[in-house]
Amino acid sequence: MKHPRIPKHSNGSILVTSMLLLLVMTILAVTALDSTVMEEKMSSNTRQKNLAHQAAETAIKAAEAWLNTTANVGIHAHVSQKFKGADALYDSTKSASTLSWDTNTSSVWATGNSQAVTTLTTTFPTDPSVIPGPPRYVIEYVGRIGEPPLNFSDPDLRPYAFRIIAIGWGPDKNTKVVLSSSFNKRLL
Repeated sequence: MKHPRIPKHSNGSILVTSMLLLLVMTILAVTALDSTVMEEKMSSNTRQKNLAHQAAETAIKAAEAWLNTTANVGIHAHVSQKFKGADALYDSTKSASTLSWDTNTSSVWATGNSQAVTTLTTTFPTDPSVIPGPPRYVIEYVGRIGEPPLNFSDPDLRPYAFRIIAIGWGPDKNTKVVLSSSFNKRLL
């Protein structure tokens, strides 16, 4: 069997070329890996934000359902008796101070200041180091809409106006969404 002839003076150009090709392929692989990791992080952040947004939306729906139920039993009595700055019910017509709902201060969203959405408590862990808990809301009475009747003997049929502020957290406790909604209810 005849062996290929090896030149007496090889200069190693094949080795250098192979090493350069290996370097280029390594750079391409690392770049592709970095891009994949970044896309994975972006996807995770989007999911976290969507879950927090859905939780806050659920809290708004729960507050609206509470207002609809309350309106059916006489909202005027509830506004004068219940909206006193506790149990998540506030009356901005009687207080000059505005509500400040700082999302970075957990005591602002404490039990006495806001209402948890109890229908979701089984979905959320109870350990605050994992997630702050179920979504929460506050309801602020902001007054009546429109002008009162000119004749004081006529019933006041103006709708009541409320502002609902809700917060929801994602699986990462640092991901939170605060939403605000207006709710108007006319007594029948």
